[in-house]
Amino acid sequence: MTKRSVFLIVLLCLFKFATCQDPIEFEYEYDAAGNRTCRSILVLKSSGAEVQENDTTSIKDVYYTDLIGMLNLQIYPNPIQDKINIKIMNYNDYINGIYNIYSAAGKLLHKGTIQSATKEYDMSPFSKGIYYMEIIINGVEKTYKIIKQ
Repeated sequence: MTKRSVFLIVLLCLFKFATCQDPIEFEYEYDAAGNRTCRSILVLKSSGAEVQENDTTSIKDVYYTDLIGMLNLQIYPNPIQDKINIKIMNYNDYINGIYNIYSAAGKLLHKGTIQSATKEYDMSPFSKGIYYMEIIINGVEKTYKIIKQ
């Protein structure tokens, strides 16, 4: 075998290995000085695929894992049927948190406070569509896209 064919085989193996894993998307935010202030991770997990009636595509569980300041935050599930959960991994009593839910047009639909490590909100009164959840913890804000099915 030539060096070129060995290189191509190794390259193909690496490509195959890289595409076998669950897709992960990263998003970074920076302050005016160029320091990274936030890292957002969107993980698409292929756990137990469901198939809806008259639908041949599988549905994947999606959740947001994010770092707001020094707090590790999870928002799940997404897409949602009725309820959405906010979970702060390293919650303490000094956290001042609020969340706002907006329509796709930007209209404020709901305001709430985060007073514990977990918060569940019932979105069943809302129709199917795209919504945005803004979370503000200790003055640091982040917005997440929520899909209601």
